[in-house]
Amino acid sequence: MSPTTRRWILRAVIVVTFGVPLSLLAVCLVNPFGVHSLNPRDRLTGHGVFRIPGEAMAPTLKAGQIVFADMRNPETMRLARGDIVLFYRSDRDTVFAKRIIGLPGESLAINQAQVRVDGRALAEPYVDPANAATDYALYMGTVQLGQDEYFLMGDNRDNSDDSRASGPVHRDAMRGKVTGL
Repeated sequence: MSPTTRRWILRAVIVVTFGVPLSLLAVCLVNPFGVHSLNPRDRLTGHGVFRIPGEAMAPTLKAGQIVFADMRNPETMRLARGDIVLFYRSDRDTVFAKRIIGLPGESLAINQAQVRVDGRALAEPYVDPANAATDYALYMGTVQLGQDEYFLMGDNRDNSDDSRASGPVHRDAMRGKVTGL
């Protein structure tokens, strides 16, 4: 083997052994997408993979289903009514998936399972009427959302621990937006 070939092999080994891991570490530390996660895969790609923990989003999302989420900084993410978001609640370490129903500054109420936003009925084709039959799903007094507060609900209205019970979710608690099922 020639000295030139040995030099190239040595350089390749050094790059693979030290250069690639150091480059990946640098990208993770820099966090180019502003992801609120310590997972290096989320930080490198700006996207994450999550398993849905329960039936609260049925029939749209099933328990155990895997979804892809845009994990970029939620402060710069465009959030709209109907988006499914991932968030942490302050009293639990679990990531929850719920649908945005109310946006900052709006008032919401529920009467006869019909969500009303600022007095207007909200069309919700994703809710199965069979999953909205209990008092929990039928009625809720008026809730006024503050700045950067979102009202989140599961599609399975009878079986969802959401903003009706725990209150609005602040934008800072959101970790991502589901982009693929």
